[in-house]
Amino acid sequence: MTGGVPAPAIIAGAANIKGGVNPPFTADDFKEIYPQFWGADDKPLVPQAVMDMYIAFADSFVKEARYHDAWRVCMSLAIAHFLVLYLRTMSADPDSGAVGVIKAAETKGLVASKSVDGVSVSYDFSTALADLDGWADWKTTEYGIQFVTLAKNYMRGGMYVW
Repeated sequence: MTGGVPAPAIIAGAANIKGGVNPPFTADDFKEIYPQFWGADDKPLVPQAVMDMYIAFADSFVKEARYHDAWRVCMSLAIAHFLVLYLRTMSADPDSGAVGVIKAAETKGLVASKSVDGVSVSYDFSTALADLDGWADWKTTEYGIQFVTLAKNYMRGGMYVW
């Protein structure tokens, strides 16, 4: 004990790690914020199992205890980011075989230059891959960039070590 506070509690507080159980968050909650992930037939653009998988995944690391009032938007941004990555890989033609699947899964960079007659395109990956510091592919979608911006702000400060 240190000053009446158990040592593990001090260490946990200093680590700035937030845990706990989130309130329920469903596909309908996500739809309220990002309806563009549903088609005109009111069905998700991805299989329901994929939607549910990414909701559960976001629930495992986007904790209300950290994000408080921003928790719903952070959950939605994380889910949207991974759904976009999923949809990018779905652009492969089923008849294209392994080559088509691999091409659909390639990292996307910003177009740096183009040629018309010589049909040449070069990509700049430095923007997408710069300043990662543990954030990996979060910088490859606008949803991910917004999530990282909020996450970095909510993870700063609040640490107090005796």
